[in-house]
Amino acid sequence: MLIDDDLGQVWDLLPVGVGLTLVFDSCHSGSANRGLNSAELEQIRKDTDSLPRYRVLDDESVRKYREIRGSSVPAETRTDRELLFSACSAVEVAYETAGHGDFTRKAAPLVATAAGFVTNAEFLARVRDGFNPRQHPEIHGSNDLHDKLFLFTPTGAPPAAAAGPAPAAALRAGSADGQVRAVAAFLRATADLIDPPGGN
Repeated sequence: MLIDDDLGQVWDLLPVGVGLTLVFDSCHSGSANRGLNSAELEQIRKDTDSLPRYRVLDDESVRKYREIRGSSVPAETRTDRELLFSACSAVEVAYETAGHGDFTRKAAPLVATAAGFVTNAEFLARVRDGFNPRQHPEIHGSNDLHDKLFLFTPTGAPPAAAAGPAPAAALRAGSADGQVRAVAAFLRATADLIDPPGGN
């Protein structure tokens, strides 16, 4: 299990000047960077379609989790550099069509023509244009980031060029087995950042 506190500790390792754009195509993803308020929790409980996919941890589960993971250590300085695009609101489910998330299906083809040319808010508007009204994609982060260019750093500079093919291109070009290994390596590295081997 990963919670937002764990992810926040990974994000805090990013160097100064590095922005972070997150895309969550999952149910209740509008709450991915904050806690739900009581009204939102009550709405989820009333929604019988979404209830099976949402779990509120009881006190015993939280205690066991903290016993294993340890107490969350807040960042000394949390900068406004994290921007989240969520597939739906905190009280909605994210739908799929033919095994692919509706949000991903709509957003992915827009990335290449939007990066560096439209603002984050404008990118969301493009995704929402003609989107199925059964879910409502959102943007979360400081208002200043809404007006920054999509996939650019907080200072407005373009992202640094990486050596070799872009990760997405490399995954598309590789075999299915290679893709699985690449994803597994990424998840293993993320887990090691959160919970280093040997407790270091």
